[in-house]
Amino acid sequence: MFTSAISTRHFFPDFKYIPIPDFPGTFAIWGASGRDDAGNLYLGVSTVWTPDAPQPSARVFQLSAGGTVRELGDVVSHLKTAGVYRERTHKLDRGGHILPEDSDVEPTLCRESQLKVHSKFVQMDDGKVYFASMDEWGEKEDGSQLPHWGSHLWAYSPESDQWEHLHQIPEAMIAVSGVGRYLFALGYFDHTVYVYDTVSGQLNRTQVGSVGGHISRNLISDRHGNVFVPRVAADSTADSGYVVELVQLDHELNEISSFKLDHYPVTPDFSSHGLTGLAFLTGDRIAFTTSAGFLYLIKAESGEPAEIEAIGWFHPDGESYAASLFPLDGERFLCGAVKYQNREQWVSYDLESRTSVSTPLEIKGVPEHGMNSTLLYGSNTRVDDGSCFVVGAYKNRDRSRQLPLCIKAGFPQSTKKQVDLAGSRLSGSAASKLASQFRTEEILSEFVDDNLRHWLRASPTDNGFLHPNLGEDWERTPADWANGTSQGRGVTVLCEGALATREPGFVKAAVQSANFLLERFGPNDQREHWCVQVSPKGQALSDGHNTYDAAFIILGLSRAFEVTGDPRYLSAARNCRDEVLAHHAHPDGGLYWKLNRDFENTAGLNQNPIMHFFEACLSVHEASGDPSDLDPVTAIGEFVLSRLVEPNGNHIPEYYEMNWNPTQDGYIDLGHQFEWAWLLSQAHHQGCEKRYLDVGQQVLDYGLQIGYDNTEGGIFAGADYGSKVTNRGKGLWQQTECLRAMVRYACQHGREDLWPKIDQSWELLKREFADEQYGGFVSHPGQRQKGSVWKCGYHETGLYKEILLQLRLSQ
Repeated sequence: MFTSAISTRHFFPDFKYIPIPDFPGTFAIWGASGRDDAGNLYLGVSTVWTPDAPQPSARVFQLSAGGTVRELGDVVSHLKTAGVYRERTHKLDRGGHILPEDSDVEPTLCRESQLKVHSKFVQMDDGKVYFASMDEWGEKEDGSQLPHWGSHLWAYSPESDQWEHLHQIPEAMIAVSGVGRYLFALGYFDHTVYVYDTVSGQLNRTQVGSVGGHISRNLISDRHGNVFVPRVAADSTADSGYVVELVQLDHELNEISSFKLDHYPVTPDFSSHGLTGLAFLTGDRIAFTTSAGFLYLIKAESGEPAEIEAIGWFHPDGESYAASLFPLDGERFLCGAVKYQNREQWVSYDLESRTSVSTPLEIKGVPEHGMNSTLLYGSNTRVDDGSCFVVGAYKNRDRSRQLPLCIKAGFPQSTKKQVDLAGSRLSGSAASKLASQFRTEEILSEFVDDNLRHWLRASPTDNGFLHPNLGEDWERTPADWANGTSQGRGVTVLCEGALATREPGFVKAAVQSANFLLERFGPNDQREHWCVQVSPKGQALSDGHNTYDAAFIILGLSRAFEVTGDPRYLSAARNCRDEVLAHHAHPDGGLYWKLNRDFENTAGLNQNPIMHFFEACLSVHEASGDPSDLDPVTAIGEFVLSRLVEPNGNHIPEYYEMNWNPTQDGYIDLGHQFEWAWLLSQAHHQGCEKRYLDVGQQVLDYGLQIGYDNTEGGIFAGADYGSKVTNRGKGLWQQTECLRAMVRYACQHGREDLWPKIDQSWELLKREFADEQYGGFVSHPGQRQKGSVWKCGYHETGLYKEILLQLRLSQ
């Protein structure tokens, strides 16, 4: 039931409008949805009296697993077929209300109506799908009078495509719930509970109790035959004037236990909705929300008092109308549509951390007649591909009609060919050696707890600006600006935290910082092109252009798309990429590094911005899987292989003359050789020719031959053209890039000779750079700061991500 949603790469779904056939009197879907084991969806469309629909009759529709909508019939017609349809003569006033028989008016023939299917559709062990229809004519919302026609209990057989009438009930059956043999139904008023035995056909009834016209929109049952129903009573000593308990009954309707619900709002009419969302989880657990948006968790066994726990507010900012609830994985994650401050939103909730994140619920494919004033009501219906269905109603553009609303919340499952991120499963030898050095649990804990959580705590600000400058103890040091590099790298780090943990805190920070990147660095009404430097409030501080900064803007946005599936991020990443290709291009190939506002070059040529732009293009292709996004990768890659790699094919100089010849007093950045080695391997995995990998092997070997410290491990910083080390410094970023490349080539490309160096360099990294006191890594052994505009956790994140990836492929 739960496995399919786990595979989704995104946290937020797409919301697609599902058209429901129009008919006279059509009005809304008041939470009436459900599914059968074949994956068919059932929707109960409620109606309203109109001149062309004088006898309202709810209709049932089936949405097949293949997407075909089919009407199964209307309730009144099936009452007639079953021989239980009723007509009665009454004396009525002008408002249609029944008058005493001695009233001096002519009698009117009244025909039975069933304007609503309000209940869920529930498939029981006998294979039939159960639901209830109801009417409202004659009822009083203060609870003093039942609806005249009451309600009916139905069973539909998917096998025979037939309706079966089970019982006529005087109360209005607003909800049904059942697992296995026993079907429970809740009617108003007084929270009347019925249990129907699907084996014997026996029907029993009890009253749990409520006040006035208050009615919960749901009741909850489990596989042990327990049913949970709110009991509402007036209490002058309570602040609200009412006390509410969740009562546990067995299938014989004997009370087993009760639990006080402190976050269950009550009004003496219909306006408070009681229990709204519910979701079944593994381990005999059931999550539910009240109409105030408070989340509870039930764990029950047969005949034993249930454990009921108050969890907290479902929405990250507190009270909301939480009418739907869905399990994502059956274990830890819930999601659902809510109304918060009169806006529809989607919430993802983590039961482990008890935190959540929200995003606007924006519906795609709205009908031509427009969509206003959406009302989303209770649903817990999810189908096999992980999609969730939310139902309700909306007004058309001119608000002349209210119409039923069905939304498919589909987590973007790629229909494209997935990019092969890691190559293939590891050989037995590589898997064994990897496992001897690294343990998944330990690496994940180091990655998340010792690193990512510090960035999550220290860097994000309320408006999405990521504070780049962090001291040894992770406290912020002054920062008057950020550039595309710091913001883009920071977004990338937070996105990797979201992908590694799925925790709402990481997701929320990633989304807020990505929005800042999009809105404050991106084109707007005041500027046509991307900006490279902003203040903490998002004000542009430079009108120049920079390929290096642009690369990390692209990287951050593409990772944000990986997390959220929001197409804005992918579109913006492509836009920034294409702007660089169009305006930063050197006439002899490659890209300029720094340009003024008119895109005129202002600096010398350097391979570094090209390297990171190549990385950014790979990230866009990785995120989208679109073959066309590989074209910019190969365009830059071919230039690198043909012009930047030295003729003997074993290294890439750092600085160049304006004709792309290496400068005379040249410098070779050894850390960049390892970055290039990893990137060329990644390019090969994403579809580039094998010669990319061949060059990557040669560049890796050069870096190891010239720059590796065989005594202490790790690599030195730089060398000259004579292959002499000229900078024996060792920085954090060089060591992480060296390790990342060696892990990749040892695991994926059969480089058995690298394992001793991996062991040695890992020990160096932990000994010289890991901060045992404050957590995380220091940038240099003698420089203790944790963050700056040029680093922001990006390099160490890449290393941990690679190790975890290879560990996954080894299992």
